[in-house]
Amino acid sequence: FRELKKDLENKGHSFRTNSDTEVIVHLYEEYGKDLVHHLRGMFAIAVWDIKNKRLLVARDRLGIKPLFYSVVGKNVIFGSEMKSILASGLVSRDMNHQAVDAYFTYTYIPAPLTIYKDINKLEPGNLMIIDSL
Repeated sequence: FRELKKDLENKGHSFRTNSDTEVIVHLYEEYGKDLVHHLRGMFAIAVWDIKNKRLLVARDRLGIKPLFYSVVGKNVIFGSEMKSILASGLVSRDMNHQAVDAYFTYTYIPAPLTIYKDINKLEPGNLMIIDSL
């Protein structure tokens, strides 16, 4: 992140902290959704664009960091673990029978499926933008 920060400073960005999170914010300001092309390593990120009322969530290319999400009515719930989404109380615990079939066929559940019908997994290297619900 130091190299990214330095590049952004050279483009006129000012930083208040030494946080890698602030680097992501400035990357979004500079590159928009293309910020993910500048990130290396493992990550699962979410950026709320307050001006455009847009949510961007992205996951690293190898899928090391998980990112789960659910859309319930006008709510988007996301997290790095399914239990955090279930804890919202807005998502049912109904089983995804297609995911169960996949598990017994392949011994894993391929993304975007999860064991829960209403929870999805963002696939590795993917970016999801939610403009409005």
